[in-house]
Amino acid sequence: MDSKTTIGPLVRESQRQALIRQVEDAKLKGAKILAGGNIIEGDGYFYEPTIIFNVSREMDILREELFGPVAPIIVVENEAEAIQEVNNSEFGLGASIWTGNFERGLNLAREI
Repeated sequence: MDSKTTIGPLVRESQRQALIRQVEDAKLKGAKILAGGNIIEGDGYFYEPTIIFNVSREMDILREELFGPVAPIIVVENEAEAIQEVNNSEFGLGASIWTGNFERGLNLAREI
């Protein structure tokens, strides 16, 4: 409830360890950490907001659900490949499209 809070803790230590394992697996398989990727010391199960680039389907980070502040980035060549990647997830928890062209965004959203 503290208004100065910018990020909350994970639910338990085992969840933080699972997140660490997923990030490490991605690094070992060629992903690059652009930001974060570390435990935040202190009371609670905190983990830095993390951005991971060059992620692929062979990595646990895309084959398992993430329950922490980690954003994996997949590079694609075109819209068709992007739609294929988005629809390739068994989770389907959420998606967003960022574009200045409303009609284009609406058409892409219909394919997800």
